[in-house]
This record gives sequence, C-alpha cells and structure tokens, in this order.
Amino acid sequence: MQEKPLVMISFVEGGENGGPYNSHIRIMESDLKNKYQFLPLNIPKGRMGIFNIKLVCKLVRDIRIANPDIIHIGGLQLSGFYLALASRLANKRKILLAIHGSTKEAMDIPIHKKIILKSLEVLTLKMAAGTYAVSNYVSDWKMVRRHSSKFLGRIYNMAIVSEKKEEYATNNSIRKELGINDDELIIVSTGRITKDKGFEVLTDAVKKMNNYNGEVRFVIVGDGPYLKTMQTELKNEISSNKVFLLGYRTDIDRILYGSDIFVICTLHETLCMSLLEAAKCGLALVASNVGGIPEIVENDYNGYLIPLNDSQAVRDALCKLVSDPNTRSKFSNNSKKVVKERFSDEEIINQIDIAYRSLIDG
Repeated sequence: MQEKPLVMISFVEGGENGGPYNSHIRIMESDLKNKYQFLPLNIPKGRMGIFNIKLVCKLVRDIRIANPDIIHIGGLQLSGFYLALASRLANKRKILLAIHGSTKEAMDIPIHKKIILKSLEVLTLKMAAGTYAVSNYVSDWKMVRRHSSKFLGRIYNMAIVSEKKEEYATNNSIRKELGINDDELIIVSTGRITKDKGFEVLTDAVKKMNNYNGEVRFVIVGDGPYLKTMQTELKNEISSNKVFLLGYRTDIDRILYGSDIFVICTLHETLCMSLLEAAKCGLALVASNVGGIPEIVENDYNGYLIPLNDSQAVRDALCKLVSDPNTRSKFSNNSKKVVKERFSDEEIINQIDIAYRSLIDG
C-alpha cells in the first residue's frame, strides 16, 4: 500500500489564539488526514528577531529529519520568512504559503522595520511554490498578485465548532457557571486582548452602556497586554457582575453557544476566526467594517458593520440588538446561513486538497 504524502504544517508556539495556528489545527483534524500524514513544524515561542541564524538552523534540521513532501506555512510575517528560507536550505521547494496577514497591517512596528520586513515578505512569496489568501480582501493585495510564483486564489479558514449545543445550553451552561439568568442577554467578545484588536474601543462602549436599563452582561474571553488595563477601566462593572473577564479559555464553543450577541471592534483583520466561529454558532454580530470582515458580516442581514474607532456606534448597534429580539433572531438564522453557503468545510477541504495535489504533481 502506497504511503500517504507527508505534510509538515507550521505552528508558532504561543499563537494558540491566532487564526494561522487554529486553521492549521483544523486542517490536521479534518478528513484530509485520511489522504495525508501531518507533522507539526514548530517555531519556538519568543522573540524571533531579524536574521536569527540559530532558529533557521533548528528549522532546517527538523525539516531534513522529517523529509516531508510538502511544507505548509501559515503566515507572511517574519515566521513565514524563516520557514520558507529553512525549507529552501533543506532543499525542499514544495512550499505552500497561506497568507493570513502582513506586516503592512501591523500598528506597532516602526517604519524602518516595516520596510525591512516587507522586503522579507516579498522574498517569502517568491520562495513559495504556491500561495493562497484566506480572504478576498487579501487576494486583492498587489504584493500578493505581483510576487507569488503561483497564486492559487482564495481559500477560507474553517470554522469548526462543537456539536454539543444542547448540552451547553443545559447542565453545562456558561450561564450556570457565571450565575447569569436566562432572561439576561450575554454579549461576548473573544480574541487577543490588545488595542489593535479593538478592546480599548470595546471598553469605552461598555462604559457607555452603563445608562442602558436592559439586563445585559458582557463576557470577554482572551489574554493579552491590554487585559490589565481593561480590569482597571472596568473595575466597577466587574464588581457589579456586569462584565466578566475570563482570560484564556479552551471552551470557546461552550461560551458562544450560551451567548446572544458577538462583538468585535478590531482595527484591522484579514478575516477573523473568532467572528466566523460566532457566526457558525448562530450569534447576531456587531463588527468593524474593515479588511475581510464584510465577507462574514452583511450589514443588516446577520449583523451590523460599524466604523473604526467609534465606541458610540458600537454602543448604539448593541442597544438596537438588545432591545429587538426579532432582529436578533433574524441575524442569528442568517449567520448560520452565511457560514453554510460561504464557508463550507467540505469546499475548503477540497480546495486545500487540490492545492496539495498541485504541488505534488507539479
């Protein structure tokens, strides 16, 4: 019996909250495992720095030992460059690059570093045998079109959520854990707690809802450098159980199934896995009108798109949904429709399979 092709698939340690990490977990756990062997290619946690020879040598050694048929890289940033360079140095050219984002969208990098990193990203595109984008938004980047050796188009990430909805709605409910009544609405937000992911904007929106009379509870899930500031800024709301900051959790599905509205105020986003997961769980959505988010949220169909950095618009959209159960129900049903029609697991798996075959047969 012929052995299944070996695919080394990249993971950056510490990136468990991110789209590239979780999308690769989903690929490894999908039906593709019946056709391919998967082996993680790990980048150790910590600062990579530019021209990290020690890291390159480690990756080259790992690749040579595994001797994969394909190396699947998630990301176009510094980690992507090191993975592509190490693959080439290990004499492996069948590199599939998934473009989840770029340094061009980073908000906390000095301009001189951005210039260097952009050059490295161009080299990464050229070193890959095939590239694909995780959203139409990314597909339209001129850099991707101009420098990809072989652009395979857009392949969305998969949003895999648990089938335990009924269990999560009863004895294992997040409401029961937090002491939230069934007649109270839960507004949830998940992700890395940073300013550029919009949690400063969300903090301000939560404060603006203090004069709202409805029974609303905010559940915020994730870890990050802005978390301590949120704890300070929302001290009164936390002490009165209006806001729950849960930190890093592994039971996101359970939390989403117990919630009513999902909100994200991010300042940049190529697609947004947390938003996609919320849509699959059937939540009404409130999200920034930026990047690839409009590919998930259709304004006034399954949610509301809001301007960047506008906490008042966030507050107004949330209040509209809280006070209108019919709209919440409509948005909920339509969220599930959008995921089913646009983000079919079967279609995404098939596209990844075609991409792998194109490299193996090419």
